[in-house]
Amino acid sequence: MANSTKTKFQEYTQYLLDAFTTNTRSQDCVDRGMNKSYYKIKDDHPDKDHIQTDLIFSLHDDELPNDWRYETIYDLLSAFVECEDRDQVEERIWEIIDGCQDVYNVDLLTWARDDLTRGYTRIDNIDLDPPIDVYKVLQLQQWEVINDMASQLLEYIDSHKEEEE
Repeated sequence: MANSTKTKFQEYTQYLLDAFTTNTRSQDCVDRGMNKSYYKIKDDHPDKDHIQTDLIFSLHDDELPNDWRYETIYDLLSAFVECEDRDQVEERIWEIIDGCQDVYNVDLLTWARDDLTRGYTRIDNIDLDPPIDVYKVLQLQQWEVINDMASQLLEYIDSHKEEEE
């Protein structure tokens, strides 16, 4: 960052980012196919309940709590905190979302498999010619989900950044 002072946007985004902690699962969980590490909100964070209820749960979009959503929220916040304000985030939004997307086909299939409702994401203005590339469809669906999460997250930060002192 060029200047040493942080904007209100950066301060509150960093506050949300600092609420996250990385945990490690037991070997039994890893053996059952779960990721070794995962994110959650710190148990001792002063706004834990508020952040979970008003932000994290709404960003899950009717899905049960899951690692992919928590990791994506963390990744979005990490990218947002590098920007001075919302305008700078919006200038870089394509790059930010692309950085959060799965790039390997097996990861896209895992993403769809983990919550089958993800296969029903509506994508407007899609133009696919036969034969249809299912991986391209999954990639577009995931992009739309991450874009929606980014928009909701920006709205939340804008509405709460002034409250945080």
